Amino acid sequence: MDIYDFYRGIKRPAGSSNSCFQTETAAFDVEHREVKVRRRAGTEEAALLQYQFSHTRQFGTEILGDPELTGDQEAITPEGYQQLCEALGYNIEGIEALVTLWKLGAKDLGTVQYADWEQGLSDMGVTSAAGLKKSVNHIVASFPSDAKSYRAFYRKVFDFLKGERQRTADVEYVKAVLPVVASGNWLIERFVEFLDDNGEKIKSISRDQWQLLPDLSVSIRSASDLDSYSTDDAWPRLYDDFVKWMKSRS
Repeated sequence: MDIYDFYRGIKRPAGSSNSCFQTETAAFDVEHREVKVRRRAGTEEAALLQYQFSHTRQFGTEILGDPELTGDQEAITPEGYQQLCEALGYNIEGIEALVTLWKLGAKDLGTVQYADWEQGLSDMGVTSAAGLKKSVNHIVASFPSDAKSYRAFYRKVFDFLKGERQRTADVEYVKAVLPVVASGNWLIERFVEFLDDNGEKIKSISRDQWQLLPDLSVSIRSASDLDSYSTDDAWPRLYDDFVKWMKSRS
């Protein structure tokens, strides 16, 4: 499973690749489209953003064919979110797509309610598509120096993965997203390998197991730090098994 697959509710058209749909990119240019948009903020930029919401919502409704998504449903569906990411120039498998969901107040992967859309844009001080992209790019670039912001994002990703009614996240979703939200972290890469090797035993990841991974990666910065790990330090039991697994391979 790759990161594409855990955008729940998305139906992949026949012949599409694993990375993204082969669909026409949604354009922000409305000069040649007969669309009506409400100009709540009284600006062209706000109108374009509202058009983008309306277009991606309609796109998702048409593709999914779900009767519950017809009429005046005030949400961008997962299909529509794919379209929005393409319009912003974001890979649906990249960290920017997840950060955008987070900052727009999404409660589910790939679904954005209109009220959250407006509130998220307002909180970011965004009034244009270019502004939205600039804000998201700035947030991603600041993660290495802004631990508080990164931790808030990282915690929210777990909520995306586990779903509304679950307490744990499916291990396949975790393996798909960890390399995206912690790219280049050698310990995280080894942890994903560990999960792969123990697929028969490990089926899900708890919130504690997810949220303490960044702390573990700070505690164990290299293989030489493995001996400093102590099972008496109240780490999740899964980490004890993980460190034992790493030691057996060092």
